[in-house]
This record gives sequence, structure tokens and C-alpha cells, in this order.
Amino acid sequence: MRRIRGIAATAAIAVVLSMLLTGCDAYGQFFGQAQGALAANSALDDLVDELRTEPGVEDARYTLDAFAVSGDPTALVTVDLGSEDVDGWTAVSGVVRDGADAEALAGVDVYVTFQHEGGLAFSVDARLLDADQLRAEVMSALRIQTALEVPVRVELNGDASALRRVVRAVTDGLDPLRRLADDAVRAELDAAPTLASGTGWDVPGLTTWEGLPTADRVRLLAGLLDGLPVLGYSGLTASEPPALAAGATWALPPTGQESLSLAVFELDGDEARPAPEALALAGRALLMDGVAASIQYLTDDGLHFGNLYVGVCPEQPLVQEQDLRFAAALRAHGAAVPERSVGTCPVPLDPSR
Repeated sequence: MRRIRGIAATAAIAVVLSMLLTGCDAYGQFFGQAQGALAANSALDDLVDELRTEPGVEDARYTLDAFAVSGDPTALVTVDLGSEDVDGWTAVSGVVRDGADAEALAGVDVYVTFQHEGGLAFSVDARLLDADQLRAEVMSALRIQTALEVPVRVELNGDASALRRVVRAVTDGLDPLRRLADDAVRAELDAAPTLASGTGWDVPGLTTWEGLPTADRVRLLAGLLDGLPVLGYSGLTASEPPALAAGATWALPPTGQESLSLAVFELDGDEARPAPEALALAGRALLMDGVAASIQYLTDDGLHFGNLYVGVCPEQPLVQEQDLRFAAALRAHGAAVPERSVGTCPVPLDPSR
């Protein structure tokens, strides 16, 4: 980590020289930032050095954005742990919390990720939770991981007055989605408490901003996506995206009217000649009953697309040429596509048919 301090010093000197050469009036401000960056790096060096001596810690490291364009400087500390022992995680969190309270880090936002390879990862503002609160949140996260039967990443975002939890399944395939359709699993998730006011979910095939659809809705979605590649964890990190993948988002806006958005993405696609899998998915989705949903066909170049919807649009839908071509391709494939289902509804849909 001493090398990072050297890099920060070089960057700081470069910024100062730039200010001198350009005669910028902000010289004093940037000089102060450079001094602060050096002090913050030193404090973070000390923190990770101490963490590496803690029982159960396999490694610790950090990154520091000391010259943030907007907002305060931000440090991200990552701690690799050898097990998912809650007592060990709690003890290590105390070291991080004490380190984040160093005077040199007073103006730095410090976030920490505790992670066990092949298992749980938990991220939070290093100063947000006390030991008992962190213990409870980690135990809750482990309960979710056990219920889903796959590794999960859990993030707590916001401050104490508006805390939000995000749960991500670190896997591919529909198994976690199918688990979320199981009533016993849902009961287990309901018993995983959190300080957060709401929980968003990101599992292969489904992303929600807060809460989950009913188990029946999840079963319906899993059935629609069955046999298709789905947007999952590796899809976010793969160097080459899959040729075709599908997924959905679900939201419950303040109006109380749930909204399902189903999307299928195809590389080098064309709305007039979509892949058979994309046509089959859209055709099945059009048969849904009692659900308000948008159906989107998208390609990587952004020029080819097709929009359909299920339900009743209270206003005149927006219909583009690409939507008509996609509907025609579906009809040629044997799907029944009502004229009133073509296009994009500009307002929330009514689920009645």
C-alpha cells in the first residue's frame, strides 16, 4: 500500500504544478486537497496494515478517490475473510470503524466491503452501523443466502434516516428466481430483519427497486423465462455479452399499481427478423392475464427495437415503425398480437383485459 501513497503523491504534485503553470486562482484549494489526500492515504495504509493482522482476515486493500469532481473524497476498503463467522466479521468491523474515525479521514466518505470467497459479500458505510447493528445485518444477509442457496452480495445504502438494502445473487440461471417463487423461502426472507426501510432485489431474470412481486407473479415470470439465457451476475461482468438474454424489472410505484417490464436483448438483431427465442418469449408474454406489463425487444445498436404491452392503456399509445415490424414478425411466427397491444403506453397500464 506504500506504493499507493507514492502514486497519490505524484498525482498531487502534478495537480499543483498544473495550477502553478496555468495561474489558476484555485491553487490554494487544490494544494489543500493534495495535502489531505496524502494524509488520507497514510491513514488508510495504517488501517489495512492493522486489518491484515486481525484473526480471520486473509487480505485487506483500499482505493481512494481524493479529487472527486463532485462530493467528498471517497475511500473503498475491501476485507477478505476466511470464513462467514459472524463474531469475526463483527470484530473486524470495529477495527474498520475506528480507523474511519481517524482525523485524516474526517472529510472522506469511507465504505467497506466484507467478503468471503464463494460466499457472502456485505457492503456498508464504515461509520453507519455499530457492532450490534452490523452483527444483525450480517446474520440477516446470511439467512437470505441460505434461503436462496447461492452466494449473495448485500449493500446498505443511504443514511440512518433513509436506509435501503440491495440483495444481489452472484450466479447465473433461474434457480434463485425459482426459489423466490417458493412460499417457504418467502417466509424465510420475511424473517430476515433489516434496519433498511426497503429492499431491492437483483437476481438473474428479475430486478426490483423495492420489494418483490407475489410468489404467483414470480412463478409466472420464471415460466416465461424458462429455457432462455437470462441477465445475471456474469452478464454484468463478462467481456463478451451473450448473443441473446432476457430479464425483467418490477416496481410498485406510490400509486400502488404494480408494473412489470419484460425485455429481451439480442446482439446484431433486427425487429423484422428476431431470433425464434425472442419471438417465443414475446408470444408467451402476450398471453398473460391480469398483469400490466410492457414487453421490449432491444438490440445492442439501439436502432432496432419493438414494443408491446399487456393490459389496457388509458391514453393513446406511442407506436413506431419498429413496433409494427416486430408485431408483424410475431404474427408470422404464429402469435396472436392484438392491435391494442402494439407500441408503448405513456402512462401506467391497467391490468384488466
